[in-house]
Amino acid sequence: RLATLAQSAIEQGTLPPFYIVSVDVDLPKRRAWYHPDGEEHEAYLLFFIEELLPNIEKHLPLPDRGMRRIVAGDSLGGTVSYELILRRPDLFQGLIGLSTFFPEQLVTALKEKRTRLRHLRLFEYVGKGETAVETPLGTIDFVTQHRAVQTVLTPYLPYARFVEKDGVHTWGSWQKVLPEALYVMFEASHHGYTD
Repeated sequence: RLATLAQSAIEQGTLPPFYIVSVDVDLPKRRAWYHPDGEEHEAYLLFFIEELLPNIEKHLPLPDRGMRRIVAGDSLGGTVSYELILRRPDLFQGLIGLSTFFPEQLVTALKEKRTRLRHLRLFEYVGKGETAVETPLGTIDFVTQHRAVQTVLTPYLPYARFVEKDGVHTWGSWQKVLPEALYVMFEASHHGYTD
């Protein structure tokens, strides 16, 4: 769906050309890789930064300036996206978070390192129906987490946009905000797209 949206916008000239690289996840390993307490989390961050990115960029050249790398993820995928940016803020210019799960240690790290993220273009979405989501990590109030992180980051990140809309914790809700997220990343207008 993301590729379809991007291709249409690029063809219409409302977004600049860009590559999308989707990273597979082994679902049983998702917590181990993405959660800050995961037993393979550190190895995953190193793999992503030291192996995956250089390998991709051997084949797909980056622009010289502007939005060179944007990382995106939903739920626990949003968590690891923030972890990657905190680890190497120099590598990334943008982050799209869709109903990100914000464990306590991630919020603490964001408070400690937020001044290093001033350059970051951030789009963070949560659905208004995500106040009691049943997950393998327990019942999570994503809306309260979203608002708490908004309070932490907004004074420090001039290019941050926190969005709450009708929606639940599903891909169906997330894909509806993808056009807006992409336009925020590239500072383009919403030609033809509606909420």
